[in-house]
Amino acid sequence: MAEHDFNDSELVEVYVAPDELMATMVRDMLEDEGIDAVIRSDQIVWYDGIAKLSRGYWGKVFVRGDDEETAKELVTEFLSEDDVTH
Repeated sequence: MAEHDFNDSELVEVYVAPDELMATMVRDMLEDEGIDAVIRSDQIVWYDGIAKLSRGYWGKVFVRGDDEETAKELVTEFLSEDDVTH
């Protein structure tokens, strides 16, 4: 996993992940396309799945604001592939 310096960048959400696997797959796809991405899990340590149940999602994937449009297009295309979500 690459380390990125997002300190001077505004991060924008490009994907709300139902689970850790999908968050990781989307992040890895974006990075393969040359877009730095980071995952933020909204889960609470020691409370296995409670946050996911109350919020309806596992976490989110963020990119730099400059990459938002391209990243959202790539995510939409990635998710439309049959073998990703089925």
